Order: sequence, then C-alpha cells, then structure tokens
Amino acid sequence: DVIGNQAHFSFSGLHNKTFTDREVLFEMPFLYEHEANVIGDGFQMLAQTSGTITHPIEIGRCPDNIPPYRVYSQHAPKRYYNYLVIEDSAGYTLFGFTTCRRFAGYFDIQQRNGQWILTAAIDGEHTQVADWEHNQLESITILTGNSLSDLYQEFSEMIAAHHPIRNGVTQDAPIGWCSWYAYYADVTEQNVLENVDCMQDKLEDLEWVLLDDGYQAFMGDWLTPSDKFSGGV
Repeated sequence: DVIGNQAHFSFSGLHNKTFTDREVLFEMPFLYEHEANVIGDGFQMLAQTSGTITHPIEIGRCPDNIPPYRVYSQHAPKRYYNYLVIEDSAGYTLFGFTTCRRFAGYFDIQQRNGQWILTAAIDGEHTQVADWEHNQLESITILTGNSLSDLYQEFSEMIAAHHPIRNGVTQDAPIGWCSWYAYYADVTEQNVLENVDCMQDKLEDLEWVLLDDGYQAFMGDWLTPSDKFSGGV
C-alpha cells in the first residue's frame, strides 16, 4: 500500500515459504549519475560507507562484510542498512526504511545485464511465514531535496511516527565512567580499580562503571569472561 510518501509492504502468498536474508521489496533502475556520492550505514554503529556505487569507501573501522563483524558475504553487493543517501548534481535523494518492526531493511546496488539496479530488501532471517503472528513487513520512503538536513529531519519524523518514544527515554540519563574510551579491549582489573578510587574521591558525581569490551574470553563470546579479572565479572 502507498499512503502519502510511504510504501507499506505485507506478505501475501504460500505459508510454507521461508524468508531468506535477501527478500526483495522492490527494484528500480539506478537513475542517478554513476559518480554520484553515496552515504549509508552498516548493520552496526561501527560501519558506515561513503564513496560511489563503483568505489565504496568504508568510513567506520568495522565493516559488516568482513571479520570480526561480518553479517553477510564480502562477495555480495555492498549493503546500506536503514537508509541510503545519493548526492548528484540535482540534489539529494534519500531512500529510507521508516519502520523496523521485525526485519532489518537494507539497500544494495548491483549491475545486471549492463544496467545498474537499486534494490530494497529485508533480512528475513530464514524464518517461515507459518510461524509469523502477522504478515506485515516494513515501510519505505523516498525523499528528494537540496538540503540533506531537511531530509534527515523529515525521515526521522516518519520513523518517530511509527516508533513512538518508549517509557523512560526522557528520564535523566545515568552518569558514569566507561572503560572503552580509555582502554578499549586492553582494560585490566587494576585500571578499573584505579578509576573507581577516583570516582570515590574527585568524581563523586559518577555513579556507574561500564566495563565495555576486554572482559570476555574471545571476541563475540560476550557471556564468557576471561581470566583477567581475578574476582570474576
């Protein structure tokens, strides 16, 4: 269904279908200059991409198509999760998922039969339609303009309309110290103890300690502590 400047997708078909990690919602020719600048996010916050469709440039330090944060093959087309901005001589075009009720949405651009094709897809996580509670998928908008900040504002308002602020978000944020910004994954038990001492003396307004990375036995095994902390985590 198309309502206003959003397209709302749902599934209608055989209930024994399994959704793959690339279920296409729509495809269209890439109608922009091939050297147009692109901007997009990866699956996680450490992955962002700029450049052009033929020469993407990784901005974030942990791209999501190579280890250790790989979520799809490095041989697959580059994915732009949630939104994709294209800048050419005519201005900006923003393709964006305005919902994320269940499935992660992304865009990719690949060449097919000599033509560049822009695709909007969702990661169906190999789920079966028969197990779903409803057949509603995700919603997408396409915005154009000369001000990128205005497009982001309009896009964010659409997202907020689908996903209202949750209870507690407007409450005072916790105040504390996070180990990541000083020690990254090399934090030690002594580092933490020294900073806790400072918190009790000179920085008494800090109430929380966030031990972020470095405590685990292996990257990705976040629930398995290493032996770096003698008293456990």
